[in-house]
Amino acid sequence: MKPPSRRPRARALGLCAAALGLGAAALPVRADPAPRLIDGADVGAVLEIARQFGFAERGPSLIGAPTLNGRMSGFVYAANFTDCFAGPCGGLQFRALWGGRREMTPDAEALAVWNAFSRSCKASVFESSAMVTMHVTLTGGVSPRNLETQFQQWADCMRSFETQIILESVLTLKI
Repeated sequence: MKPPSRRPRARALGLCAAALGLGAAALPVRADPAPRLIDGADVGAVLEIARQFGFAERGPSLIGAPTLNGRMSGFVYAANFTDCFAGPCGGLQFRALWGGRREMTPDAEALAVWNAFSRSCKASVFESSAMVTMHVTLTGGVSPRNLETQFQQWADCMRSFETQIILESVLTLKI
């Protein structure tokens, strides 16, 4: 007697496996829950993220809105919560100052060129200091990852401004 062939069985198993595979692909995929959003009401969460980039503390409020004071990558900065009139604050404005000596203040042309190429930060002269600012919108909430990216972008802006404008101004100082 001839032994039974295994091919029909193997073919049947292959069809079953294919059917199971197609069935598994049709099952709904469970999505990860959405991350908790951070808005202007959650000063503590913003402060926690700021501390990932260096020293940060809650500072005195100048006009009733929260303020963070910090140091990252060797730069001192302040971050003021903005648009706090009705409900949670709608934004965060970063600010850093350089100088205080008029002879080291960058000229308007250098600031205009830097501003033209800066994606999100803007530079200006405030009294005899150079000032860089960046605004982050918090309206509706942002993910922690988004806010971390904004803090990193702020660090990059300060570093870029110092190397491209401040150090350049000092090197070309006319005596």
